[in-house]
Order: sequence, then structure tokens, then C-alpha cells
Amino acid sequence: MILSENIRKLKLYKFILQESNINRILLRCSQEAGFSMPAIRWSLLKLREINVRSLVDGNGISDQTLYAAINGERNNDLAQALVAKALGLTVSELFPEE
Repeated sequence: MILSENIRKLKLYKFILQESNINRILLRCSQEAGFSMPAIRWSLLKLREINVRSLVDGNGISDQTLYAAINGERNNDLAQALVAKALGLTVSELFPEE
């Protein structure tokens, strides 16, 4: 048990050292820490000072649709793509099938 935990930590450290996208590092570390995906998405957006209004303006979706997508309550491809692009991540990373 201790050996497998140490191996998991070493793999995470290796990932951190090799990865250049800070959002990807924060995502992975937050997942490892057991945070929910909606909490991670909101935290990354807040950390990067990205607000919902800036994402929906001129993109043909409502605030409610974007909120629902971030919260994992609705699978809206456009909303998910807007959030992922704003954070420099892929949709599959930020919205894994839960």
C-alpha cells in the first residue's frame, strides 16, 4: 500500500516537472486531491479571473447554459469548448465523462 502510494506521488511529481501548462498541473493536482470536477472548473476560472459574461458574450449561449455546463448539469458542446479554450485545456480533460 505504501509503495503504491509513493509510486503514484512520483508519477504526479514527474508530470508536474514535465508539464508547462499551469492549468493542466492545477487540474491534475486537484483531481489527485479528490476535488469534484465542478469545483475544479470554477476554481480555475476564478484563479484566471475569467468570468461567465466574458465567455458567453457573442457566442450564442446563455449564462444559465454555461453555468450548467461548468456545474456538470448539462452537456453542451459549445459551452464546454468555450471553458476549455479559455483555460488552455481540452474538453476531455476538463469535462471527463463523469
